[in-house]
Amino acid sequence: MKKRFCFVILISVLCIHCDRVFSPFGPDTADGFRIFTAAGPYSTTIQMDSLTLSEEPFLTVRDLTAYYWSSHRITYGEDVYQRLLSMGNPYRKFFVVTVGDERIYWGVFTSMISSAGYREPVILLDPGKGGHVFPREITIDKCYPDSWATDDDPRSDPRIYASLKNAGVLQP
Repeated sequence: MKKRFCFVILISVLCIHCDRVFSPFGPDTADGFRIFTAAGPYSTTIQMDSLTLSEEPFLTVRDLTAYYWSSHRITYGEDVYQRLLSMGNPYRKFFVVTVGDERIYWGVFTSMISSAGYREPVILLDPGKGGHVFPREITIDKCYPDSWATDDDPRSDPRIYASLKNAGVLQP
């Protein structure tokens, strides 16, 4: 009986440890990489901590099929794409990238046909029928246009890298 009890305890401890470290689904969404939309019109004087975030993220680490670190390109399945299309037109809205409860950086949804420039990271939208829509895959660009780039790149934060790697979606 004592051996059986010890065996059950050992298996329980291993399962708890394996679930946290080797989960095929990556970290819990609340602990991992997420992107939220934020309220408010674009302003160069806005502070990231003052942005009010949507209740639910528009992308989580569990939505991703891959995150290509060298280009910050994000791929996702057809079901996620359809969900993003149903969100409406995000043009000139803010987004905030988080890991857990930590806000890492913010940026703006814009379009490649926009005449506006942004020193913050941007997600370029497709100019679609009746407005700007999400593309089939997203790239978070450092700024727009590229000529405005500086040495600082908030997209390369090690907390983001660790979350994506732990989730098993990180690609070179």
